[in-house]
Amino acid sequence: MLAALLLLAAPPVAAQAVQRGVFALEGKQVPLPDGDWIPAARTEEPDMVSVVLLHPHGARVAGAVLVQASRRDARPKWGEPPHCERHDLPFARTRYKSDHDLSCAYVAHVAGHATAELVDAAWPEARRFAAAQGWTVPAAWGVVAVRVAQPLAAVQVRYAAALDPAGSPGPAALAAWAEPAWTAVEHGLRNHLDAAAPLPALRGLPEPAAAAPTPEADGWSLPRAVWKTLTFRVIATSLDFTANLIASGSVATAATLSAFPIVIGPWVYLGHELAWEHYGAPAGLRTALPGLGEETPWPLDATRIAEKTP
Repeated sequence: MLAALLLLAAPPVAAQAVQRGVFALEGKQVPLPDGDWIPAARTEEPDMVSVVLLHPHGARVAGAVLVQASRRDARPKWGEPPHCERHDLPFARTRYKSDHDLSCAYVAHVAGHATAELVDAAWPEARRFAAAQGWTVPAAWGVVAVRVAQPLAAVQVRYAAALDPAGSPGPAALAAWAEPAWTAVEHGLRNHLDAAAPLPALRGLPEPAAAAPTPEADGWSLPRAVWKTLTFRVIATSLDFTANLIASGSVATAATLSAFPIVIGPWVYLGHELAWEHYGAPAGLRTALPGLGEETPWPLDATRIAEKTP
């Protein structure tokens, strides 16, 4: 009885901590979609802080944002999320990547229960917070994930939109929404955001016009190392043939001398490139941070998954 009276006397958490436009964490700005966002959970690790913000719509949670930010005094070595190189997701792309910085984003689907290592510790706390407010938490989410890293700062943001038959965004809409969100997260890492210009709301996103299919959209794409091998071989063979032609004065002789590098050269270069990717990459090149659950390709019936109360 005493505990209940104390809870009634205390001001509601949601009324005190509404965030709009930009959320600040560990010296970084995190852009938020339009609307009211309630900080629902926070967990801390030696080199990272995680915060979950929820967007209630009536008696249910319509959106969630999971922010994972490196501490001010940390030297993050998060590397690239493995999902950024997948070809079975609605959207997955890397803008730049080196041994000291990175920027990539992807869109995925999350539904059902997941093993503990796939779930950030702040997410179960956020679900308990939502239950205490009387909010229903969806069973399925469409997730836009963005990671930006520099030598002294890194942030990963997962924007989660509730999937239900009414107003839930599809994968194409989330992929289109990901581009401006991605740019905003990059600017936020450098504290260059305008709090008066929030991201578009996730709920009710219009589906973009259908685009012509591309090899990557169809799930087929040559690895980057293979493309580099092919383009390099075209340039190298052209130079070899030109040099041989000038030296011999004979097209047949130049072609014969250039034939051996055409056959053997690509395999030597490709093996060298793959060896560097495997053995010469910096530590932590591909690191998956836990999120809201297992992130998977988009199912055909994602919008028909029923909600459940935590």
